[in-house]
Amino acid sequence: MPDPAPTAAIVAEIETLFRELGELNASCEGRLLETDERELLIPIIIEAASAAGLNAEDFQAGDPTFEFRTF
Repeated sequence: MPDPAPTAAIVAEIETLFRELGELNASCEGRLLETDERELLIPIIIEAASAAGLNAEDFQAGDPTFEFRTF
């Protein structure tokens, strides 16, 4: 991605990441990523998105991952 990356591109990557994590977790009968592990991932993902140029404050509660959390 360019530096800084467009917001839409970063959000699309977050969506893809969560979809793929959901698929991986489902393939393990939902036991790979328990609640605690999922909660540990959120700040890392937000930090990576911010480093790519996303302004997390533009999202509800400063969390661009919220709408994609399905796993």
